[in-house]
Amino acid sequence: MQLIKNNEYEYEYEYADIILSSFLNLGDSELKKIQRLEKLLPQIDLGHSYLKKLRAFDAHLQYHELYENKRITSGVYMCAVATAMGYKDLYLTGIDFYQEKGNPYAFHHQKENIIKLLPSFSQNKSQNDIHSMEYDLNALYFLQKHYGVNIYCISPESPLCNYFPLSPLNNPFTFIPEEKKNYTQDILIPPESVYKKIGIYSKPRIYQNLIFRLFWDILRLPNDIKKALKAKKMRLRK
Repeated sequence: MQLIKNNEYEYEYEYADIILSSFLNLGDSELKKIQRLEKLLPQIDLGHSYLKKLRAFDAHLQYHELYENKRITSGVYMCAVATAMGYKDLYLTGIDFYQEKGNPYAFHHQKENIIKLLPSFSQNKSQNDIHSMEYDLNALYFLQKHYGVNIYCISPESPLCNYFPLSPLNNPFTFIPEEKKNYTQDILIPPESVYKKIGIYSKPRIYQNLIFRLFWDILRLPNDIKKALKAKKMRLRK
């Protein structure tokens, strides 16, 4: 909603058209994270509801996630979503398989909130080994073979054109996007009050209880006194 207020995003359809690439094969902890996201971001669609319609592809992803530690990138994930929605012709651009030199992302990834959520992004080279060009291509070929989709590349200079044909549509076009100023360049994190409203606390809820904290401090008091006296003796010796 913040992006909409800032005129940085608008819905193309009557319902939310933001789809989160989510997976359901990583146990209860991952499921709980997804359930929390559904509460925090009610305006988004969760991608796993689409993957469930592609049983063979979903099984393919689960196997490689669990046993090979491989995961498709978000662009390939959206191809799977489009396939689940019934599209047969997919026209792709922007999937470069991390072949770009320098910054491999389409955004400046060393931002405060991004690093807070993903500390590895503080490094210049933050590409995760869980992603690879070979696995992304393998997934796209799987969609072609099992679901009869046609995949075309619409950018002649894209690495995609080394593996998929150029679009047969005879209407090539290029454009230079307008450079926006003062737009959001980081992940938006809800304030702590929002997390509390849906029952998510930075510490277990028992630690928020005043009586528990009082008893906890009383129990810790003898040990704290012992440490303080020990520190005082060491200073006196010096």
